[in-house]
Order: sequence, then structure tokens, then C-alpha cells
Amino acid sequence: MQTIQQTIDSTPVRTFATEQPEYLLIQPSARHELKNDGLNREAELIAQASTRGFVLAAFDTCQWARALMPWHDDAVSVDCEVGLHARHTLCFVLHRLLPWLEHSYGRMPCIVGGYSLGAMWALWAACQTGKFGAVAAASPSLWIDGWSIYAQANPIMAQSVYLSLGDREEHCRNQRMRLIGDSVRRQHLLMQMQLGNHRTTLEWNHGGHFGDEPQRTARAFAWWALWAACQTGKFGAVAAASPSLWIDGWSIYAQANPIMAQSVYLSLGDREEHCRNQRMRLIGDSVRRQHLLMQMQLGNHRTTLEWNHGGHFGDEPQRTARAFAWCMDNLQQG
Repeated sequence: MQTIQQTIDSTPVRTFATEQPEYLLIQPSARHELKNDGLNREAELIAQASTRGFVLAAFDTCQWARALMPWHDDAVSVDCEVGLHARHTLCFVLHRLLPWLEHSYGRMPCIVGGYSLGAMWALWAACQTGKFGAVAAASPSLWIDGWSIYAQANPIMAQSVYLSLGDREEHCRNQRMRLIGDSVRRQHLLMQMQLGNHRTTLEWNHGGHFGDEPQRTARAFAWWALWAACQTGKFGAVAAASPSLWIDGWSIYAQANPIMAQSVYLSLGDREEHCRNQRMRLIGDSVRRQHLLMQMQLGNHRTTLEWNHGGHFGDEPQRTARAFAWCMDNLQQG
């Protein structure tokens, strides 16, 4: 993967590009994402999770709240400048960053995303412009004052929206922040109403707000992989390691939209269906149904379901590598 550090209008930008990119992924970054080489790990995880080539462009937001908050909220910061610059950030992306990326890599669909305030800003931005085809919002800070009113008054212009949240985030001590669970559920319901069930998902991660940020953001950007294979015949095979098929509406979508790929690999950890989360524990039956559907559509020799040892989080690189290896071998066999 090619990595470039560039300065555009005094803003540091890091890009991570695979060979033959097909998507532009744009996200605001902050110091906590640079810590422990988080952006490098995120780019690698996206590459492992998706069969599509991409360019990930992370632009620096030194003053996180100033750059991303669309309006003022004392619960975020008492700085009077907070709430005045989100539009400037969007203008930078639309008029400086995107043109530079398109000049360097060519025109291609664009996905905007991020983590925490970055995810909230991505959702806000996608209600302001139709430039973004999808939004990858990992643990978005939708508890801010006025978000629900804004979201209802400004329909999303993207075609697809991924949302995620840690299952302990709504159990924190901060009275404002503990509203996040209901806020994200409302946003997901609104996205279902505006886009349809098959165009949005809400994934619940284990833990609180701070933890596994690169992995969570990578999953947000890579979510479209299995869904996309039902939309186009461009993919010869699908490598789906521990896919989140427990999401609301997946079974209906999968039955109504036959897979267009020739081969499908599925895998699951043998402890994933024994977790405490009531929704997530449906994953075993959901993946078994998907495997049966793939057998009916493709034939037994064109699909497999491999059971790995352990839960959802563990040996992600190895599991994803086995998925891709099986797909390549199966396609070669003809």
C-alpha cells in the first residue's frame, strides 16, 4: 500500500492507496487516531476486509471540536469558536481535498466517515451535499444538543449509511453522553425510513467509546463488501469473515437480491452466538441461513461455511486471509 504525506492549504493530509483504487474514503483525523499508528492499522484492516481498491485520505484537525462541531454546545466545549468552522472544514474537503484526490487518482465514488465527533461531522456533511455516496459513522457523537431536530429537518443525501456503537457507551456516568444509545437508535430508524432497510445498518461493538477505534472505523468503511456483491456482477467471489448478518432486514434483503458473485466464503467464530447481546447472538442462525441460501443459489461446491475457534474479535487477519485464499482457489477450479 502506498502512503503519502501531503500538505494542502496548510492542512496535513495522509493518504493510503491500494493498487487500482475504486473508492475515495475521506475522514477527519485527530491526535488520538495518530496514536499507536492507528491510521496505518485502519488502512490495513480496510484492505483485509474489502475486495475493493481504495484511497483513504485522512486530513488533520488539530482543534477537533472547532473543526467539526456544526453548532455550539457547552457540553462539548465552552470555547466560543466551537460551532463556527464545520462549514469551513466541509469547504476544504469539497473544494481543495477532493479536487486534489481526483487529480492524483482519478474520479471515483466517495465515502465520508470517521469516529466520534468525526463520525457526527460526516453525517452532518452528508446532509449538506450529495458528493458522498455513503457514510461510515463509527460511534458518532449524536448526543450533542439539537442533533435529532437537525437530522429530521435535513434528509441524508448519501445512498448508504453505516452506524456503530459500543454496547457500554450508553452506560457511562456523564448524563448527556449516556443519551447516545437512544440517539443512535433514532438515527438508524430515520435512515431506514429515508433509505430503506438494506441501505443502512447499526452494528453494536463490545466495550465503551474509547477502544479499538481503528478496527471500528475500518469495519465502517468496509461494510459495503457483501452488500455490494448483490448489487453488481463485478465481483467474482466474496470473502466474508464473521459477517454482521444479524442486522435488521438482512435476511429479507438477501432473499430478494440474489448474489451475483460466482463463489461465497462465510466464516464465524464458534463462540459468537453465545455472547450476552440479544441481537448479536442471532448471528449463528443468520449465517447458517445465508450459507443455505448460497448453496441453493450457487451450488454446494461454490460456497463454504468455516467455523473458527473463539468469539468475534480474535485472529482477524488470519480469518480474513483464509477467506480470500479460499475464494481465489475456488475461482481457479472453475
